[in-house]
Amino acid sequence: MIRGRVKLVKTNESGRDTILEMPASGELLCGNAVSCFIPYCCSAESMEDGTTVVILPRRDILALVEKEPEVARNFVREITCRGIHLCERVEELSGGQVEQRITLLLLKLADRAGVPLEEGTIKIRIPLSRQDLADLCGTTVETAIRVMSRLKKLDIVETAARGFLIKNRQQLELISQGVRPGTSKLP
Repeated sequence: MIRGRVKLVKTNESGRDTILEMPASGELLCGNAVSCFIPYCCSAESMEDGTTVVILPRRDILALVEKEPEVARNFVREITCRGIHLCERVEELSGGQVEQRITLLLLKLADRAGVPLEEGTIKIRIPLSRQDLADLCGTTVETAIRVMSRLKKLDIVETAARGFLIKNRQQLELISQGVRPGTSKLP
């Protein structure tokens, strides 16, 4: 991907989508299909206008990997990092309460794409719908809405034009660890 944002989406047999990842510009979208000679395991969906993706024939990529050791090292590094990331995603989706999963996602997005503003506020310029949040966190859209409404009511996170504002990162981190504001631990 050269420009813009995409989400990699896996649809299960019952038709439910899970967003596996949102690669950054310059990252490979699906190296497994190239190296294993398999069909794509997921779909890439554009998240914003002006997204540009370069598609190269498998044979050209493999020829380059065979001829250039530096390209081969980078390709292996990319595939390895993607595998590690997907293992982390399985752990994220299988552990903790939904509120923790959503707050962990917001913290990860803040670290990866956040822009610091005045007074400690962080702007995340990634337009995610409530359905996207639900798909990223393995929950229903209704639950994602409830969690985001609660975070807004607590003045921790606010939905902004084309993204989110994290207004209190410290409280977001506590919730991600299972601590509720005003209490010591989740029941």
